[in-house]
Amino acid sequence: MAENKQMPKVDMQKEFASLSESQKYFVRKLESINKERAQSIKSLKRRNLMTGFLIGGCVLAIYIYSMTAVRQEKFLDEFDALPNSQKKEPAS
Repeated sequence: MAENKQMPKVDMQKEFASLSESQKYFVRKLESINKERAQSIKSLKRRNLMTGFLIGGCVLAIYIYSMTAVRQEKFLDEFDALPNSQKKEPAS
């Protein structure tokens, strides 16, 4: 019916002893290459995270600055209230 199509897990501690010297060399070489790749990915992830926080902080700072600058503008408030002499009297 349903066959298990997954490969069996390999225990390298047991299998390593049965390998030839050239195979052991290539296994060690691949492990070192994989370790270097993992470290570079980790470093890249850290830099990307820091860049994201920096950009997010800049956006938040610009937003807060914009909101406080708009709140402090009072020159339009003078136009809202007309002096008593300029008010129109209702037409009878």
